[in-house]
Amino acid sequence: MRPAFGNLASIIAGQNVYLTADCYDIGALKITGYAAGLAGYSATGFGIEHGAARSVLGLEDPTVTLVIHCDTTVSAAASFLSSAASGTYDGAVFKWTRYYMATPGDSSSYLIPFVGVVAECRASTSKVEIQAGSPLGQLDTITIARPIQAQCPWSFKDANCGYVGSTTSCDKTVATCQSLSNLTNFGGFPYAPAQGVNLKSV
Repeated sequence: MRPAFGNLASIIAGQNVYLTADCYDIGALKITGYAAGLAGYSATGFGIEHGAARSVLGLEDPTVTLVIHCDTTVSAAASFLSSAASGTYDGAVFKWTRYYMATPGDSSSYLIPFVGVVAECRASTSKVEIQAGSPLGQLDTITIARPIQAQCPWSFKDANCGYVGSTTSCDKTVATCQSLSNLTNFGGFPYAPAQGVNLKSV
């Protein structure tokens, strides 16, 4: 359950009519579909289509889809469109806040339905389509810091190697690194099988 801020519970329970405003933080950009603007969020030059919002239990990632129409005669909107096209917002923090107003402009009561990162950002001549996902989705990308190989991957005498002695060459084997008293900086996997070796399951 997401926490409510301000007098949200009493507004919903006690008001027959109240206004809502969806506001979005996309990196440093703060925009809203609420025409008058609210709490530092601007609507000038932007038209917002809030697409599918998907929230699930378990390990599957929630997602939010947003289409932002940009009036390119407004400098802020034109700048956003250009920045989106150049990849500025790829991976940016994305936050969706929904304000509940008993009176127009009251920003004291709100809910944050979603916080994540921009997973996809596509810009055309007049709009930007954004799909945001959970930060956990970034864990799906596996980055191997160094190759799995028997030899050391470092360049001899570089910062990772750390050897500062008088020897001028190295065959990058664990035995040589040991003979040079540099075994602690050895970056290879000496027991990794050689390429072309077939491993048989037991």
